[in-house]
Amino acid sequence: MKRASFVLALVSIVSMGILPACKHSGGNSSADDGITPPHDVFPPEITVSPPEQTVEQGGTARLTATAQPGENDSGTISYQWFKTGRDGKNGTAIPAETSPSFTPTTSVVGTQYYICQAASSTDPETLTAKSNVASVTVTKKSSGGDTTEPPVQETPGGGNIDFDFGTYSTGGSK
Repeated sequence: MKRASFVLALVSIVSMGILPACKHSGGNSSADDGITPPHDVFPPEITVSPPEQTVEQGGTARLTATAQPGENDSGTISYQWFKTGRDGKNGTAIPAETSPSFTPTTSVVGTQYYICQAASSTDPETLTAKSNVASVTVTKKSSGGDTTEPPVQETPGGGNIDFDFGTYSTGGSK
C-alpha cells in the first residue's frame, strides 16, 4: 500500500471513531500539528431511575432521578423531565421541570410516561444520559364509603327488620 493511501485510510478510520486521534512523535510532523489526544470524558451515569407508580385521581406521585458525572468529567449535572411514550422516545420537555424530582399532575385518569435526562455542563449536547421510563397510572378516585343497600330479613312474626349499619326497626306491628 502506498503511503498516501495508508494515510487516507488511517484518517478515515480516525474520523469514524474506530481509532482515536493522538499526537505522535518522530517523522515529519511537528509537535504543533493540531492533532490532540481525546479527553475520554464520559457522559453522566443515572444512579437512581424513577419507579412506576399508581395513584388515585388527585393523589400525589413523585418521580426522582439522580445522576453523577461520568468518568473524567468535572462538570455539574443538570436535569430535564420529559413526557414521552411508553418506549421513551419522542419526548416533550416539560417546562420548568429541571430538578432531580418532579411531581406530575394526577387530575386525569390514565397512564402517562416520563423520563429524566441528565446533562453535564462540560458538554450538555453530547454528555447526556436518560433514566428508565417511569409510568404514572392515575386511577378513578374511590367514593370513600360502602354504597350497597343494607340487607332485609324477615322476622318470625311476619315483619321485616332492616339492618342499617347497627340500627334496626321493625316493619310490622303486633
